[in-house]
Amino acid sequence: MPGLDLNRNDSPPKPCLIHQKTYKTDTTSFKPTIKRDMNERLKALLITALCTAIIFLRHPGQFLHPQFWVEGSYIYLFSSTENLLINLYGYLCLVQKIIVLLLCPLTPAEFHPAVCVAATVLLLALTIYYFQRTPSRLPFFGLFALGLVLSPLYGSEVYAKMLYLMWTLPLAVFLLLFRDDQAIKYRTAIFDAFWIILAGLSGPIILVLLPALLYVTALKRSKYYFAMSAVALLCGAVQVVYLSYQPQSAVSETRSSAMLLDAFFTFFTNYPPQYMLPGWIADYQIGMLCFGVLLILVFSLDKTRRIEASVLGVVLMSTAIPPILKLFPNAEQLLNPVISGSSRYFFYPFLAITFFLLLVALKGKPWGRIAAVVILVISFANNLPGFQTSSFNGRWADHVRMARSKNCNARIPIPSAGVEGASWTLESDRENTAICSDQDISRWIGGEHGSVNGKMRFSTTSDNMIFASQRAVKVHDKSFVSFAAVVEFSKPTNIQMGINFFNKRNELIKSASSPLYHSILVTFSADIPKETAYLWPFFQLTSPGDVDVSKPSIVMF
Repeated sequence: MPGLDLNRNDSPPKPCLIHQKTYKTDTTSFKPTIKRDMNERLKALLITALCTAIIFLRHPGQFLHPQFWVEGSYIYLFSSTENLLINLYGYLCLVQKIIVLLLCPLTPAEFHPAVCVAATVLLLALTIYYFQRTPSRLPFFGLFALGLVLSPLYGSEVYAKMLYLMWTLPLAVFLLLFRDDQAIKYRTAIFDAFWIILAGLSGPIILVLLPALLYVTALKRSKYYFAMSAVALLCGAVQVVYLSYQPQSAVSETRSSAMLLDAFFTFFTNYPPQYMLPGWIADYQIGMLCFGVLLILVFSLDKTRRIEASVLGVVLMSTAIPPILKLFPNAEQLLNPVISGSSRYFFYPFLAITFFLLLVALKGKPWGRIAAVVILVISFANNLPGFQTSSFNGRWADHVRMARSKNCNARIPIPSAGVEGASWTLESDRENTAICSDQDISRWIGGEHGSVNGKMRFSTTSDNMIFASQRAVKVHDKSFVSFAAVVEFSKPTNIQMGINFFNKRNELIKSASSPLYHSILVTFSADIPKETAYLWPFFQLTSPGDVDVSKPSIVMF
């Protein structure tokens, strides 16, 4: 073509290499990000450490002398590969069984409770740390993390006990309700699903939190929440199947924590409510007043924060479902996890109220902030007498060492109330006919008694009769005593089991006893006063009846 020079090169000439500019990557912009991430990690670690320290203060006995509590001893005793999926009183408790199967074989038996307590506390600490490091819609999440362990739960019995992982692991589901689903990464979602599975397989509490999770899913309509709800529904279905094996007759008929008005009242005042009020005031009336105060505080929040408050309201309302289910035939067996007068059943209602007040204190209008802080302070002060759980030392390690050295069957006391007295019993070797005992106390004195089918039968037609060991048990440099026996009675009989402590002058310095309510292998444990010279185990019948006692034993450490 005319005018077109095919050899012409219109591109600009390349500069000489020695004159070519070199471009350095500006790394200074990454430094604030790295520093900020390190600060966030450090802050999360410090808050997690503080939460762990608070757990220690609330239940120091579990750290100083670890032991199994109540049904936790059954989990320990019956955990095996063949029993992994067997229900325990309608509960699956799979996570707890796995802890026993994986960790206990690695240590001697005297350290098994310590291993399980360490695993329990570690799981709760990991939950607190993980949710601080992942996106949340809650402001200043570290304060809410502290609220998890400072909530005014009277007795704080859910902390540091392996059995009650069924209460603490579902905290993951509770905290998932406030996820910032727009900032969630794929890896975080996988971990969240894992935490839901852990919570769902530890116990049935996920059923109480499931309505709130479904509510949030309906509000957000995000893929993340749909996925989490699907996982939670699957775990909930598994728990329903296991709860269906719970015999209906075994379900507690005591006052339910699901009564929201009781929850409001006890949060503001103390636990239990029936001992706090004069007869002419009902606890539900005070509960209505407390509920009204919380309802007013909702109006101190903006519209966005009211949505978070509504989520907490659904958590509260979900605890009211069980009484509604009682209206339906054959549904009562599903109520087992949430019907009780025990303080631990107020755990999630109290957390919901605590989180709501913290939300108002941080993001409410000035008048709402002041009111929320005042309520939190008053609530904490009123519940301070129950801030710490008592924990009587049953001397697990001493019992195990004695059984090993003497090749006998040790009867280890398993606490249920955390105080000295009658308790559950775990046998170290049920097949061993030799029972660990420091002295033969098979002979008894007092009233009418004789042998029936190889058992000592105590009978009385009076209202008060004491049967004591024929021989006093001498005490020398001992601080703990455990008295055990198989006690059987077929008709209502008021019976006390106990020990009298005497000094060298034959003066009674201490008398400790506990009532027995049903036939069982029972252990009575107590601390021995320093000036004790000898002690006398006894049974006391305070109403006419017959009681059979067999295989009594007594050990001291």
